[in-house]
Amino acid sequence: MIKTIKLFAVGLGLFAFASLAQAATLSLSPASKNATIGDTFTVTVNLDTQGSAIDGVDIKYLNYNPYFLQLQDADPSEAGTQVSAGGLMPSTLTNTANTIAGNISFSQITNTGSHYTGSGVLATLTFKALVAGTARVTFDYMSGKTTDSNVASNGNDILTSVTDGQYIIAYPSVTPGGTPGGTPGGTPGSAPTLTGRLIKYPNNPTVYLLQNGTRYALSSWGIYLSNFRGVPIAILNDSEAYPDGETLKYGSSTLLKAVGNPAVFLILSDLTKHGFTTSEEFFRFGYRFDLVEEVSQEELARYTLSTVTRLSYHPTNTFIKYPGDPTVYRMQASQRRGITSWPLYRTYADPKYILTVPRADFTYPDGPLLSYPDGSIIRAESNPTVYLIQSNKRQGIRSAQAFQRLGYQFNQVTTVPDTDMALHELGEEIE
Repeated sequence: MIKTIKLFAVGLGLFAFASLAQAATLSLSPASKNATIGDTFTVTVNLDTQGSAIDGVDIKYLNYNPYFLQLQDADPSEAGTQVSAGGLMPSTLTNTANTIAGNISFSQITNTGSHYTGSGVLATLTFKALVAGTARVTFDYMSGKTTDSNVASNGNDILTSVTDGQYIIAYPSVTPGGTPGGTPGGTPGSAPTLTGRLIKYPNNPTVYLLQNGTRYALSSWGIYLSNFRGVPIAILNDSEAYPDGETLKYGSSTLLKAVGNPAVFLILSDLTKHGFTTSEEFFRFGYRFDLVEEVSQEELARYTLSTVTRLSYHPTNTFIKYPGDPTVYRMQASQRRGITSWPLYRTYADPKYILTVPRADFTYPDGPLLSYPDGSIIRAESNPTVYLIQSNKRQGIRSAQAFQRLGYQFNQVTTVPDTDMALHELGEEIE
């Protein structure tokens, strides 16, 4: 669309600033909204030509923060990520999104010799809320500038104002334990490794880890954020019941303290708790107090006190990086596993959990590259095939019906770089 407008300028010499009699607006609706982590919601881009006859619209760019919002692909059958185009004008020239940088480019024009006058939906965006906070969606626009967002009318840019959006994202509540088909809170048993599918039932807020035919209830939303942040939750029919295991507790690398008690503990790889005895030890490992989860005394008592007297390593599931180096690693069995892409990291944790540590103090050996956690739903940027990760293998889902039988929705699919497909062997297809 930018190219089209420039052609107007060069070929006809008519591209100028909007006259006082001409005006058009672009706006987001709703301009504000409250959402909960995990929610998906739509935002429309609305055009109003204010009675002027226009030739086309160019949005370059509509910006959002991918830390807070994940743009959902409107057409998984096409490569890349697109928004849903409206039908105000017959030709959509540009419809692309950079989901890493968080910007959208969209343009639509009329047929040669025709014009559009009126108001309506130019495009529809669907976002998934990722992190608590304030997420802003903004147009690149400056009055009189013709290389950003603009509305073309007879060679003039007549866009006079834009309305941006602001969306407040809050934490959801999670109810521990319970039916259908099980005993509230689960039953005693050995703790599972924190890998597997996440499930819930339609009229029950409890989220479970499904592993080897047993379901383990998550007792708090903090456990989900610490251990399963980017793993989608499947919604199963009430009839699909499983026996209950014990209620899950926080996994390794979590910082915990009891309500009313200042003592801070680190959960180690063997799921024992290590109490920090000095602030020097706490800060040397890159920890921060904003990462500490406050739990009940009863929850903290579920962990045995470690025999470690002085910490010498970062436990499994810790994410580290070094100053001046953008590479992020996940610790596992005292090895550091390199992370190949931002979508891969986001399936594991919030960016706030990355610890910056001095390289001289923490020179861990390299392990294999990190792969996507079990329960992830992924597709490559250049291929519409959707895969479920199970037992570290990617299993192709043969049809939309098979996908829906698993309890997922298409907006839960994560689009990943093509090269990330090589992180997993190909498993059996799901029919």
